[in-house]
Amino acid sequence: HNVAHSFPTRRSSDLPGTAPALLPIPRPGSAADNRLAAHVKGGTLKDWGALVEMRFSPTCYDASVYAGLAFTARGSGRIYVSPREVSVIPRELGGTCDSDCYNGHVLKIELTERWTTYEVRWEQLAQRGYDRPALNPARLHDLAFLVRPEDTPYDVWLDDVRFLKR
Repeated sequence: HNVAHSFPTRRSSDLPGTAPALLPIPRPGSAADNRLAAHVKGGTLKDWGALVEMRFSPTCYDASVYAGLAFTARGSGRIYVSPREVSVIPRELGGTCDSDCYNGHVLKIELTERWTTYEVRWEQLAQRGYDRPALNPARLHDLAFLVRPEDTPYDVWLDDVRFLKR
């Protein structure tokens, strides 16, 4: 995924093409109670883009008691937020998908250079295509933050990812 980090990383050997593991680093403009954040940046990408993924263990998490998720971010360009159901993840990665995999429910977020808190409600998310079902938050595999090739180069900071109470 051509993700460049400004901190020591370790490559995953089990999945070809995976990026280094994210480690928290000092957050610009940090306060005593919030000193670290995730930071990813990279150059122009042509095929798949970049992904920051937070997997649940076990692989199916029931987040239906929540209204959505919130996070704080800054950067240039845009990202796509995608809480992905097990139904869009291939079986070999812990999902149930056999075709049209990775067609997760997404919401486009335009980033700014200032830290901004974003709230994403489940009903705001949609899949590509017509007559697609709404997101089922009772069957989440992971939370993904995507950068598409047309939004590269990229420089994204993520922090305070959390679920929204109803």
